[in-house]
Amino acid sequence: MVISRPRGFFVRTRSSEATLEAEGEIIDHHRWKPSLLTVQYQGLTHRYNELHNVPEPFASQFRNLLDHEGVQYVGLVGYVGRHGRLPGLDWAMVVAFISGAIRRSGSLPRSWVWPYPA
Repeated sequence: MVISRPRGFFVRTRSSEATLEAEGEIIDHHRWKPSLLTVQYQGLTHRYNELHNVPEPFASQFRNLLDHEGVQYVGLVGYVGRHGRLPGLDWAMVVAFISGAIRRSGSLPRSWVWPYPA
């Protein structure tokens, strides 16, 4: 969950091992400066006022969220390793977009990507 206002933000994300929350102010429309970072882990809640006080691996997760304005970037291999499955996407649509982009770029002959004329 991400809540963003012109001058402030609140982010909460959950993984299999912990719940992370960050709140703070937004500086110059893009820089997120946290004032409170909360980690709920193994039934305990820890609160921090500065990112450098947060222990790893939670500090890097907070850095990822703060640097990307609440969007958490993860790799496909890491996602599958963590969840044991692919994300819930319409994979046929993803393949159609990729094949259309390859075809339009001229990298592959039309017959290799889609057997029907455009």
